[in-house]
Formats: sequence, structure tokens, C-alpha cells
Amino acid sequence: MRQPRVFAMLCWIGCSFLLCGSGCASRVTSVYGESDDYNAKCSPAGTTVLRAMVEERGHKTYTVRSLSPANMERLNTLIWCPDDFPNHRKATFTWIEQWMAKGNRTLVYIGRDFSPHAAYWADIAAQQGTNPANRAKWLVAMEEFAGAQNELDSKRRLSRPSLVMPWCRWDLRGGRIETIQSLRGPWSQDINVEQTSIVARSSILPIRSSELKAMKSELESTIASRKTTPPGVTPPTTPTTIPAPPPPAARFFGVEDLESQQMDLINSISTDSLPEWDSLLSDADQRTLVGVVEPDPVHGGRVIVVNNNSLFCNHSMLRVEHRKIAAMMINEFSEGGVGFISGSDDPIIRTDNFDERQRGFEMLTVWPLNVVAIHAAFLGIATMIAYFPIFGRPKRLRKTSTADFGMHVEAIGNLMQKSGDKAYAIDQIADYFRNVRGDLVSPWANMRNEESKPQSPFRTPESE
Repeated sequence: MRQPRVFAMLCWIGCSFLLCGSGCASRVTSVYGESDDYNAKCSPAGTTVLRAMVEERGHKTYTVRSLSPANMERLNTLIWCPDDFPNHRKATFTWIEQWMAKGNRTLVYIGRDFSPHAAYWADIAAQQGTNPANRAKWLVAMEEFAGAQNELDSKRRLSRPSLVMPWCRWDLRGGRIETIQSLRGPWSQDINVEQTSIVARSSILPIRSSELKAMKSELESTIASRKTTPPGVTPPTTPTTIPAPPPPAARFFGVEDLESQQMDLINSISTDSLPEWDSLLSDADQRTLVGVVEPDPVHGGRVIVVNNNSLFCNHSMLRVEHRKIAAMMINEFSEGGVGFISGSDDPIIRTDNFDERQRGFEMLTVWPLNVVAIHAAFLGIATMIAYFPIFGRPKRLRKTSTADFGMHVEAIGNLMQKSGDKAYAIDQIADYFRNVRGDLVSPWANMRNEESKPQSPFRTPESE
């Protein structure tokens, strides 16, 4: 029994590592935009369904953690789903421009102004109904809904009302969440809007030179006033309201740095060659839900801008109509690898191909752990084979009892049989009947006398 126990111990250790790494129960997580792990599959805001559709089309997918030379060569499509409003660094856009200059590249940018978690928990609360027995579940769902919506509103309040990207402008001044009731544009063909859950809050607009000049003047005056105003304590306008925590970008850089990033980006945009804008999907008010820009028509690069993640998040992709829209978007992809970018910060720009943000078992694939890992794997396999020479589940042997006298008699009989002395065996049996059982008349007791009686050579058949 020692060998199966050793194997069972090894199995338990392996299972413990797996459970610690991936979890043992299905639960709703709150990660946003991720597409390749267990938490992303359990998140309404994940993009695992979209990634699975991309792989079904024959594209090889990658999780992009850094903008490296290897990603510039192997990726022909990038799907960027940030967990923040478009407050990005100019260096990130510069890398993307260089990547698009390689030719036949497609970038998909998905806006943040939507909370799939809030939509999911709102649906859960609606399913509970007015039944008093479901009151506790309804309260939990409403608390989760309020927390998710408050997180999005906090990010929104700490962002500028108008943000500029090299391809479009985001107008965040619309405060009411609207459910789309009608669709227009090339992608609206054969789409039943009643079977969709598309919402809109902000607007994506083409860049105009007059708007750029107005935003530049506003930023210059704001930055100048910050430099001239002496530091002081400004009393809060609503002292009873607890301020929401700032988003990661604001904590990391500060509001002044975000304004400087916008200024640098505006200065880098040439008003003489503004990109052409085309709407692929819009609502009845001509609000663009999915737009396409061709900033580099010479090399064939295009940028698909999506208003928010209500079109392609896991929660929405449960609907057939959303998967139809996703299929039309995948048709626009270039042949080659497809990379998925997520997270609240911009990806790291690297000059080498080493990704320092390896996660989990991916660390075993880089030097020097990869050399150690392969030898350790072979050693583990050899150890398991050595300690588990048979296949199947081990069986527990039947326990024997020393109080069973029948087993003692059986053992004595086996010993006498192995000796081969028949006369000795008969003598022992007869001795047992005479001395132990006191039997002097039975054939067993007199067996020795009958068997040991000498045979006369002069006997006749009558005497027998």
C-alpha cells in the first residue's frame, strides 16, 4: 500500500497548486477587458467570447502586455479595451503609428463609458421580481449594481469632458444612459435591434480643426492658471459627500499630467491632414456606435472605434445579434495574429522582446527557469512512473483475524500436504480424534491402525 499512497500524495499536491491558481468554484468576477484567463471567463466585462470567435476564424490570438518589436512584426490586428477613458500617452500612439506603417494593419479601440457589471447585476435584480422570498438576493444584486455604476461614474468625473485621440474626439458631456432603439449604417443590416442590449452615453466625433484650437486654448489657460494660482485649501462644495477614489491614471500621474498629455497629443495632430471618418453603425440620432478611420490610406491601415463595451462584452455576447455584429467586425481584420490589450494603464513600450510582466506558469517559459522547468518535469514524470507501476485505483486488502481457529487448522493441513508423508498425516489426524475429542471408535480414530495393519501375502479373497 505504500506506493499508491505516495502517488496519491503527489496528486494532492498537484491539485492544491491548480486550485490555488485557478479556483475551484464558478463565481462572478469584476475584471474588465481581459480575454485569456479564468477570471475573464467569469466576468461580465471580459472579452473571452470575442476572442473565441476570432480564433474560430483561424486567427492566432495573443495577450499583449507590452509593445515590443516582436508584437510589431507578428500582430496585424490589435483589439484595445482599456479600463479607463482615453487618457493615453503620446508615446503609445507613436508606437501604434509605426506599427500601422508596416501596412495592412487594423486597430480596434473599445471605449469605456459602460459598466457590464452594472448591467449584469441589474438583470439579476430584475429576475428576482417582487417575491418577498427573493428579497435578500435582490438586495445583494442591487448593492453590486450600485457599486459597479459608482466605479464608472468616479472614472467619468475625474476625466475631462472632451478628450482627443489621433483619430477622433470623445465627448463625455452626455450624462444620461440611453438604450438604443434603432440602428443605422452598413452593419445594421439583418440586425434585430429589439434583441440587442446596446446603450450609449458619450459620443465619438470626427476631429475638426476649430475644435482642436478651442481645446488647445482651454488647456493653455488651465495650465497657466495652475502655475499662477498659489497653493491653498479649497473647501469642498458638498462636505457631506464622501469623495470617490481617483482612478489609477489620476493617482499615478495627477490631473496636471493628464492635461499635459492632452496638450502634447493636440500639438502632434496636424490640422492640414485630419483623418477621414465613416460611420459603420449608428442610432437614429446619427450618434456613432462604431466608426472607422483610415489615418494611413497609403499603407492600408484602419482604426475601428467602438463607442463602448456594450457591444462585445461577455454579458452582451450572450445575444445572437451581438455576435452577428462581432462577426462583421472580424471580417474587417487583416490576415495574421490578433493581439488583445487591456488594463487601466498603457502597455509598456519595450525595445527588446522580453515581457517582464509574465503571469503564473508563463514564468517557467523564460530563461533561466525554462531550463530548470523541463528537467524538473522529466524528473517528476520518472518519479511518478517509479512509484506507480500498475494502472488502476489501489484496492484495500482484506484484513485477517488471528482468532479464527479454522485458519490454523487449514495452515496445519497445508504444511502436512507439503511434507508428502501420508502416514504422518494420518497418524496426526487419528491422534487428534483420540486425545482431543476422546473418540476411540470412529473410523477417523482407528484410521492409523487400519492403515498400518500389515498385509499378508497368503490372504484369500474370502478373508477380505
